[in-house]
Amino acid sequence: MVKSSLIKQAIRVKTKRKVRLPHTKTRSEVAGGGRKPWRQKGTGRARAGSIRSPLWRGGGITFGPRSTTVRARLPKKMAKLAFEAALTLADRQQRLIKHTGNFSLPTAKTQEAVKFLKKLGFNSGSLLLVTKNIEPELILATSNLKNVDVVSSDELSLKHLFKYQQIVFDKDSAAKFWPANSQKSGSVKSKAAK
Repeated sequence: MVKSSLIKQAIRVKTKRKVRLPHTKTRSEVAGGGRKPWRQKGTGRARAGSIRSPLWRGGGITFGPRSTTVRARLPKKMAKLAFEAALTLADRQQRLIKHTGNFSLPTAKTQEAVKFLKKLGFNSGSLLLVTKNIEPELILATSNLKNVDVVSSDELSLKHLFKYQQIVFDKDSAAKFWPANSQKSGSVKSKAAK
């Protein structure tokens, strides 16, 4: 049974991860301003304690944006279960293909990649090739092909499982996720989710 609620929760946590890039300095972070500009009384001017006060030009910013990373975390066991559930769901939807060989191309030519994909039965849509060891020839050969991507089996994540219409595993990467004795659909081998 696929736990869809767990998958939804994992996706929600991933989308809530924010990185705020704009960053302003407060009066304590701006360089300078350690000396009192003029004495407290007797000048006729307003009192001032630092040239880096938020009231001054070049001073610190009050309540400005801070580049803090907001992270929502999912427990490791839940993340692992969500990944396994998503993998099982994709398998049931017949979007996973377990290739018996490796993704090795003789040269880094786009024509070679097109021939290889035709052998796999790929015509249209989006395709992800999952391999244990990414070869440079494979990356170069598929770089010109639209909607075709290559990812390492260690980097496979929930996002990949829902983004692509077809996901093809080579022999080594399939052995990582499914037990060696059953290459058919079935129980998914445990893997820590990204």
